[in-house]
Amino acid sequence: MKPKVNLSATHEIKKILRKYRLFTVCEESLCPNISECFGKRKTATFLLLGKYCTRYCSFCAVAKMKNPPPPDPQEITNLKKAVQEMNLKYVVLTSVNRDDLEDGGAEHLAKCILEVKKLGVIVEILSPDLKYKIENLDIVLSAKPDVFAHDLETVPSLYPKVRPKGNFEKSLFLLRYAKEKGFITKTSIIVGLGEKKEELLETIEKIKKYSMCDIIVIGQYFQPSLLRNQKVSPIDQIIWEELEDFCRKLGFKSFFVGPRARSSYLADIGFENIKGKINLSVLS
Repeated sequence: MKPKVNLSATHEIKKILRKYRLFTVCEESLCPNISECFGKRKTATFLLLGKYCTRYCSFCAVAKMKNPPPPDPQEITNLKKAVQEMNLKYVVLTSVNRDDLEDGGAEHLAKCILEVKKLGVIVEILSPDLKYKIENLDIVLSAKPDVFAHDLETVPSLYPKVRPKGNFEKSLFLLRYAKEKGFITKTSIIVGLGEKKEELLETIEKIKKYSMCDIIVIGQYFQPSLLRNQKVSPIDQIIWEELEDFCRKLGFKSFFVGPRARSSYLADIGFENIKGKINLSVLS
């Protein structure tokens, strides 16, 4: 059964976003859960540093540009105003990759985290790889986000095709580094891009063993447009159940596993689960 959509609330959220010239990953990535999340008005995932990404990952619908416009200096203030007007309690901040910036946008992201936290809001940062520089990561972590998330996206063997400028091992290190600094950590994998079941299980196990990640999200890849030429392989329900059981046995503190699961989807519930307030089940 599909979630009931509150069209009035969805329209209001989009109106506020346009008012403050803000973008969301929900809109730019054509997320299938957008109406549900906007309709609930509990959380939102803001896409910072503009709408153009300097990476050309083949699975992603976010607009690309080699040399995007400079970051909007008003984005920090506008973000705070929008969060306040939406009356949000949990906010996910993410951004496009900005390889054109020396710090990958780290300072801008840190300022955004600090401003939103002034509202007493729980902040999850879904961080880009920040050019894999620890000094950049330290800038973001200095803002003390409540959750540090960084998506691994897929199994290592598919990186050349799916995430050509990414590095699985280096991304894994970013998660471990944040965990060792005492942060709640989170990552996400999309399946159905051609990975084998055995390597998927090996990847999940490696994530837990090496990065000590607290939260993992595993969802089905849906081709966002006909322009994306990725081969999509639907996953059977029995496989989702096996993956959920596998995550449980590995000891992840919280996990979302199912076709509609996305990194920032129901992010507030994942955080509450870490705090021992609820139990999670397969998302169908």
